[in-house]
Amino acid sequence: AGDFISLVETQQTLLKYTNQRDEQIRLRLKLAKTQLDYLFDRVGAALTWSEVLDTDPANKEALDALEQLFVEEQEWERLDEVLTHRTDVTPDTRARAELWGRMGDIRFENLRDLPEAIDAYQTVIDLKVGREDTVHAIQKLVEIHRALEHWPDVEESLRRLVSLADRDADRVEYLIQTAEVLKSLLGRPVDALYVLKRVLGVSPIDARARMPVTSLLVE
Repeated sequence: AGDFISLVETQQTLLKYTNQRDEQIRLRLKLAKTQLDYLFDRVGAALTWSEVLDTDPANKEALDALEQLFVEEQEWERLDEVLTHRTDVTPDTRARAELWGRMGDIRFENLRDLPEAIDAYQTVIDLKVGREDTVHAIQKLVEIHRALEHWPDVEESLRRLVSLADRDADRVEYLIQTAEVLKSLLGRPVDALYVLKRVLGVSPIDARARMPVTSLLVE
């Protein structure tokens, strides 16, 4: 360990006498690797990679290393900060959407910061990059709004999923859920009946729709 401590000290000394930007970046990346791989100094390595980003905000090696480190350490707030930074330096819209989707998952599942998770998923939707990413984001919004008991928002999100469904089975499932929210949680049985009739239009023998329709017509 003593040899590697000396190596770190040498690398830090070299940095003091180096003014060239690219060389500073190279030395700091090398220093961070020494700190992590040989001294197991994860904090020191994280600080050194952060210094790289101060000079080169889009440095992929530093960003990848910090991301991996915070995943391993389960430091979700720090990971969220790194991903947020990546969205600022990533020009590709689809790549940004994937980052926002990951941030939504972290905020929802790990940080339990539901308002911030909603913002992240809504950003994915607003970026309009593709059906798969959009559907995932809306499905997560349904989960969050259910947890918050925001039933009008649940209904709205389910209707959006209905419009995006590319399989009859998925469309039926979202319609059934929408009808249940309308009838049991929003007190709108007439609207629920209309939605259930749409289910029967897609799947005439679906018992989940036929029985409630009969019940609602009787009422």
